[in-house]
Amino acid sequence: MSLTTILLMVLGVVVVVLLIWGFSTGWSGFWERISPFGSKSNIDSIRSGCNLACASSNQYQFCEEVRIVKYGKEIKAWNGTNLDNVTQSPGTCYNMTNPTNYPGVNIPSCSSVNCG
Repeated sequence: MSLTTILLMVLGVVVVVLLIWGFSTGWSGFWERISPFGSKSNIDSIRSGCNLACASSNQYQFCEEVRIVKYGKEIKAWNGTNLDNVTQSPGTCYNMTNPTNYPGVNIPSCSSVNCG
């Protein structure tokens, strides 16, 4: 067998293992584990989703859909174990326009959607 064939077989096995792991444990857990520096904060994605909901005047997504903001990141202990230092705060985009309850999220109020 040639070296190229062996490398392609190893690469194929790695891809199959990653697919099985992703489908069995869930893709969100998979991406959190391979993301840089073990960051578990999702503030940027929440902000983008809320801005998109406002720009498209989607009242349900801005006023009623509950999103969970995660603050913090994974911390390694001295013995190598992972300490999960993540605070979660559920709320809607409308709720997150209040900077007191959701510090650092910075969702601007949306004039095109009436949450009344």
